[in-house]
Amino acid sequence: MSHFSKIEPTELRNAPRKHVLMQATIIGADGSQLAFVKDLALTGARIQCERPLKEGADVLFKRGDDCRAAHIAWIRKEEAGLQFYRER
Repeated sequence: MSHFSKIEPTELRNAPRKHVLMQATIIGADGSQLAFVKDLALTGARIQCERPLKEGADVLFKRGDDCRAAHIAWIRKEEAGLQFYRER
């Protein structure tokens, strides 16, 4: 069971987010896939992937040398909200 409570997307927007268009790799239990990063903050990211992600799952967010553990906090259509376990 995850230690995260149900978090609505609007509650995660307290940290300043930068609107970006970049690629990252999402690594989960089902393997890795390309993700398009739409928003990025110290606490999380909004991404879009080709294959569906599972809300509540843990993944790795990798972009270049930056690799962070994250929790999938929400899913809306093709987009997902990642909540990083540690701020960077």
